[in-house]
Amino acid sequence: ALDHADWVPKKIAVAEDGRAKAVLSAAKPNLVLFASDALASLYRLDSDAIVGRTLRLLCGPKTDLPALTLALETAREGRTQNLELWTCKPGDASDLFVHLTVFPVAEKGAITNFMVVFREDLQAGRAEPVNKPLAVLRGGLGQRSPTGSLGSVGSPYGSVGGSPRTGAPRTVPPELQGAKSSPRTVAQRGAEDEAGAGGSTRTEA
Repeated sequence: ALDHADWVPKKIAVAEDGRAKAVLSAAKPNLVLFASDALASLYRLDSDAIVGRTLRLLCGPKTDLPALTLALETAREGRTQNLELWTCKPGDASDLFVHLTVFPVAEKGAITNFMVVFREDLQAGRAEPVNKPLAVLRGGLGQRSPTGSLGSVGSPYGSVGGSPRTGAPRTVPPELQGAKSSPRTVAQRGAEDEAGAGGSTRTEA
């Protein structure tokens, strides 16, 4: 049985709460099914440009992909993961150091998705090595981090509201409503992303 403290209901995962976050499929290659306005703004992209891709779109030469992969694999076991990681803005290839929290998203007792919350970290120089899961740095992979306050990056629950830009509620994508997903949104974009990652100096689509 899953510990309720370590998973997020799907309706919370896809809610616009002002945080930079993405909802991924738990099935490989972990395609992005939802991207918040705040995440799009952080990486200077449209939300539609992120949906249907993998997080490789936001990775660059300094990104530790094995650490990210390990965090997702461990989250699949039902344990929230924390990660510090170098990422990259696709538009200008500038590096961005972020703190990620990967929450398992459960439906009917099974992990179906991941909610990945991004927080820009302006203090990249630190005593602890970067690009390693914080759970590893501080006592073993899978160690639960303390639950943050309501709406914080360390908490799965934010202040649910409408779109920061329009004030209107965001439409939940069909993939997260149980409907068939658009072939262009998921299948084709995902294939392009995987193909593009192989021949580029940056690991993006």
